Amino acid sequence: MRWMAAAMLGVAGSVGLAQQAAMPPATAETTGTIMGHVYLADTGSPARLAQVALQPVQVPSDDAKKSDTRQTSSFQIYRTALDGGYRITRVRPGSYYVVVKMPGYLSPFAMFTNQQLSHPTPDDQQKMDAYLPVVTVVPNNSATMDIHLTRGASLSGTLSFDDGEPYPDVQVQVMQKDAKGKWQTLPLVSGGYTDDLGNFRITGLLAGEYLLKASFSLDEMFVSSVLEQPQGISSFPHFSLDYYSGDTVRLRDAKPIHVDSSQEVSGANITIPVSKLHMVSGQIVQAGGGRAINGGTVVLCYSDGEGEELASVKVESDEPMFRMPFVPEGSYVIKVKDAEDVRREEISNGLGSMPPFHTKETVVQKYGTTEQPLVVTGDVSGVNLAVTASGKSP
Repeated sequence: MRWMAAAMLGVAGSVGLAQQAAMPPATAETTGTIMGHVYLADTGSPARLAQVALQPVQVPSDDAKKSDTRQTSSFQIYRTALDGGYRITRVRPGSYYVVVKMPGYLSPFAMFTNQQLSHPTPDDQQKMDAYLPVVTVVPNNSATMDIHLTRGASLSGTLSFDDGEPYPDVQVQVMQKDAKGKWQTLPLVSGGYTDDLGNFRITGLLAGEYLLKASFSLDEMFVSSVLEQPQGISSFPHFSLDYYSGDTVRLRDAKPIHVDSSQEVSGANITIPVSKLHMVSGQIVQAGGGRAINGGTVVLCYSDGEGEELASVKVESDEPMFRMPFVPEGSYVIKVKDAEDVRREEISNGLGSMPPFHTKETVVQKYGTTEQPLVVTGDVSGVNLAVTASGKSP
């Protein structure tokens, strides 16, 4: 269901059309019906149990939303029957995009990047209008819309470490260039999660060039139950690297993959070179005295770039250390920003909350920034980053 929620938000944020006037609550006499069938264009077969949803072309005004008790921020998703048929009743008069999702087949939203969905250009909007079928509903009438789905291309491969161990249960994301030539993540393609052997398959792609991206991270996670299905989950990343197709952490060095219409491309593997990843650790210290500072952010940048950042980590506990657990071999500049002495107090978020507590910080003293070169060929420990007090204490 996640794809549809994101899709609806994307279109709602991008359709900049005239707003509707306030309307009374919907009744059977003031609504209509949308019906039709969904077919698979490559086989002619019905698209059984496909997901169908409606997105208003016109976004209701705030006054209209307040006057209509049926208006919510959620969207209802319908399933097609075994003959591919669908029937949606009690639909308010107006024009709607009919959005259909079927694994392996093109979804209109797989054609757009996040940037295009949230801030479409006139050309983007024209393309959206061309690919998203629109149906108009009038009171006491039925509108018919049949839809034929086109099978998309697919990318499959394995995500693993260089010692042969698979990397399971991780999402492999797809990136494509926008109109300005910048790589952006496609939000709503099917599949992409690795199985227990690290295998993944991404479907429903248009012909074009793509990059694959997988995040390699350490997270702190809170769950409401360990031995049962948890009712609440919250997660906070502590350190993360993105790996791209071509087995690189630098986007500029990633290798694009070309796919043709409906083509099955295999062997799109990503290998994480764990043998060339190393621990970097140390402290932020007060210049002159060497006393450890218990707050701040340590940033690792490439030495050959204009401030291009590889990763960052926060010093946010009363153990005043920073640890970057897997840094690729190379030459860097290590920097400190927002260095400060703080007092910390854990405050409960209430029974059953996720996370169960939050930390209140009181700044005692702020410090300036600093940077120094760092070459990583193996594990590096005892890195001291000296900063000078700046200004008066709060």
